[in-house]
Amino acid sequence: MSSSSAEIFAPLYNFLKTSSLDKITTSSVITQQWNCFKIQSENEDFDCLMKILKDMENEINDDKRKQHLKSLQNINQMRFVRNELISLKDMGFLRGKFEEEVNWKTLALNNITLLKDKIKKKDTPAHKHILTTISNIDINKISNDDPLCIGVIDLSSEKYNIPESNYESLVGEKANIRNLSKDAGVKKICNEFISKRNEVHKLRKFVLPSRDIVTHDQWIEDDHIKERIAGGITDILLQEIKLNALQRVSGGSENTLVEIIARLIDMAMYHLPVDYEVEVTRAERQSKASKNRKVQQKTGSRGDKPDLMFRAYLRQKWEEIVFFESGKWDTDEDKICHDHNKLVQLCLDGTKELVKKCTKETFYRNYIGFGINIAGKYLEIHGLIMEKEVKYHLPVIKAKIPLDKESVEEIEEFVHALLVLRNGVIVNLQSIVNSFQKRSRKTSDISPPPREAGRLSKKNSANF
Repeated sequence: MSSSSAEIFAPLYNFLKTSSLDKITTSSVITQQWNCFKIQSENEDFDCLMKILKDMENEINDDKRKQHLKSLQNINQMRFVRNELISLKDMGFLRGKFEEEVNWKTLALNNITLLKDKIKKKDTPAHKHILTTISNIDINKISNDDPLCIGVIDLSSEKYNIPESNYESLVGEKANIRNLSKDAGVKKICNEFISKRNEVHKLRKFVLPSRDIVTHDQWIEDDHIKERIAGGITDILLQEIKLNALQRVSGGSENTLVEIIARLIDMAMYHLPVDYEVEVTRAERQSKASKNRKVQQKTGSRGDKPDLMFRAYLRQKWEEIVFFESGKWDTDEDKICHDHNKLVQLCLDGTKELVKKCTKETFYRNYIGFGINIAGKYLEIHGLIMEKEVKYHLPVIKAKIPLDKESVEEIEEFVHALLVLRNGVIVNLQSIVNSFQKRSRKTSDISPPPREAGRLSKKNSANF
């Protein structure tokens, strides 16, 4: 048994080694095992217990104790006793709080079956290709955090191999968020950034006027607003470069990278054209949407903690709109993949929480659940989209984080990515408000409670 397993079951090993033989029974050993770890499937429980009993039998020299431990290795007796204990636990008669292992494969297979039933109704080549791919997937060869396990088709996954030209046939016109044009004025700003990289300028204050919200494939704000936001973003980049940001993040500090991105996001979301409170939170605040899902599914009582969240105060409650996860500057592919899959779940949780309060059809018509993965040297923006009852995870844009001597084009792509996110957030906020189920509006609906600790300070951007 591994050293980590030996540590987990140390109390059980000690019990088998030192307790009187009359106390070492099949039932006492099984309950001790559950106390040390958790209730697993029947076969996993038995495999684990047999391993422990055999290890201890080989370790001790006391022949009488050795013989007693050997007598406990009766699989039929184990099965009978375990079933009795499970019945007692279910009726509430068994002492102790035992953590139960959720059979994720069963849940995943159920979600995949439901997904296949929905996709069968579509007759496009892309849908047929996805259906064939899903039908051929072996549940034993995918991880439990694969988006497919929760019924989401991750269009960026290599398993589907979907050409970008097919995105629109799957998710509709919302796929065109990927095709928003770049502004010539922003290009000019990025050129100026190159020339003044070695100096830092003071931010100039601006007020963003409100404007009617349209769709994800149209810019909401005027060019001069985007240019001012772009200027603020590049100024913050200059400040970070002056403070040796590259050296700090290269040292392996994940918190430093998150802090830099947080400042940039704070600027990108500054003075949104809305009449209610919005904020960017950090310090890995627990996601209430994630907590609600886990409590409902009985898989835990604490929600996941994204590195950053964007929230809006709507109808006397903070609603989670955008989720961020980050690795280190030199993070590996496993961490990037894990964060990517975690963001899919967070976006799904957040979307489900929002739609509870909205008119479903109106809400899904124009809402994209954004998840941002700070994947080492790159910023990756994905969007969770519900289209004709099928959930898709759309890769929106990927840009290099320019903390070194990047080209104008690389800087422009990064600034463009933040502007696309800003534009998407504005559209989403308007989509939420317009799809809220009718209810009398009170002044308190848009007045937030006192600010909680851990939110981003606006001091840096307030001088803009």
